[in-house]
Amino acid sequence: MRYNRTQMSEADVSTHPEIHGFPVWIRISAIAVVVLLVISIVRVAGVFHDAIQVERAHKNLAQNNFAKAAEELKPVVGRYPDSIDFNLDLAEAEMGTQDYLGAAKILDRLGGREVSEEQNVRASAIGSQLDEVAKKFQGGQP
Repeated sequence: MRYNRTQMSEADVSTHPEIHGFPVWIRISAIAVVVLLVISIVRVAGVFHDAIQVERAHKNLAQNNFAKAAEELKPVVGRYPDSIDFNLDLAEAEMGTQDYLGAAKILDRLGGREVSEEQNVRASAIGSQLDEVAKKFQGGQP
């Protein structure tokens, strides 16, 4: 039985699911949509922040400011460990700061993965630099 507002007592008005304009399932759905929207906005803000950090790191790499680039890239690589490009950027920065062990660990982690031609060229260049450093430490000349 459907009631209208004039036929209901005060107790009925507060408990009837359709009194305030919308059925309960619509209100629950609206709340769920708002919650998902807030979560999405928060996640997008994090991704946007990461994109800014990567751009700063690229700028620092171009200016040979390797320590600053590594500082910008480490948290990004921590959040996106499967990104080959971010890992190669960090390896280049670590080579510039003479953290050869860090760069070698990154290349080891990337070993065996499918990479693009550009990524392969970058990884090979870092590997060649590591080989030259290894020869110097062993007393040989490159």
